[in-house]
Amino acid sequence: MKNVIFTNWFHNGDIHVSRTFIREICGLSQDINFGYFHRNNDFILSDIPKIKRITNVPRIINEHTPSILIGDTLYLSTWYGTDKRRYLKKYGLTYNCLYHLFDDHLKFYFNTSLQNINPNLDYFFPDINFSNFNTAKIDVWAAKTPNKKVFLSNGKVLSGQANNFAMNNIILALANAYPNYIFVVSNIEGSKIKASNIVYSDDIIGKGGNDLNENGYLSTYCDYIIGRLSGTYTFAFNKMNLFKLNKTFISFSEGKNEGIWNNIEDFGIKYSSDIYHFTETNTDNIINIIRKILE
Repeated sequence: MKNVIFTNWFHNGDIHVSRTFIREICGLSQDINFGYFHRNNDFILSDIPKIKRITNVPRIINEHTPSILIGDTLYLSTWYGTDKRRYLKKYGLTYNCLYHLFDDHLKFYFNTSLQNINPNLDYFFPDINFSNFNTAKIDVWAAKTPNKKVFLSNGKVLSGQANNFAMNNIILALANAYPNYIFVVSNIEGSKIKASNIVYSDDIIGKGGNDLNENGYLSTYCDYIIGRLSGTYTFAFNKMNLFKLNKTFISFSEGKNEGIWNNIEDFGIKYSSDIYHFTETNTDNIINIIRKILE
């Protein structure tokens, strides 16, 4: 085996959540060339320099192909729903789902296991190497902004895990209710929401392009992180926030285990942050839920 190509047909968050598994597999051998077939910006995994994005794979491979060895190239899926949703049906849209998928990859093709790489079950949570990104403007802004900060991930959900209820009125209502809090909004949806205590993350980061990893870093300065398990909320779900800092996450989606990203019936994970999860989609109810937690 000379080459390993990871495959994923889906979105930025799907690439982010398995990044630590990818990084560790890339470290298993100096003699293997590693690549990644996905349809997102190269920048998503630019903190893993050993990996090269691939633009094409053989036609016999699709999103349901868990793994296949063709000649001297091994293709490995990184998607929750691979193998006709075999793992997804058992563990749900959770870290556990990915853990068992990658553990099987390693056992079958590399004669090792995730436990052999690191025995801690939480080790493979997504860990962004923020030193690879320009975060200076974020540091300056945070130093000048001592207020309580609420990170609001309001981008559209692309993978169907949550209802795309409108968030602009929710954000404005919260900003009006808490004038001393700073509300950091990730996306311009429609028109910009105007309030003295609302700031858009792009105006802080100042990159003007794909800034999902930088949003993940910006979230580490925020006390509350609110979203729908997609986009910038997913990038805020990183090891720094979950295991080293004391945050409050508030998520809205349809699955029972998705909000905590852990199937406790399989194995439990203890976070340093508090995580609240709701299936509510009504605007007034969502505002009331969030206000109870912010207070």
